[in-house]
Amino acid sequence: MVVDGACGLLQYIVFKIRKKLLMKGYTLHEHLQKKGHGDHSVIGIFAVMSVAGAAAAIAFLIYSGKFFI
Repeated sequence: MVVDGACGLLQYIVFKIRKKLLMKGYTLHEHLQKKGHGDHSVIGIFAVMSVAGAAAAIAFLIYSGKFFI
């Protein structure tokens, strides 16, 4: 997932600059697990983020007039 990769990149950059971790885990998935969320909960969170991203993309296409139903 793009968000997980972006969080990993952000974690890397912050660690190189501050020598301190931004989140508890290196990726968003690992961070959520270390905060106490189970695997099913993490998968549910990623599924909700995916549906929200798809809805935003469809709304953008409709708004821009490039999506015809």
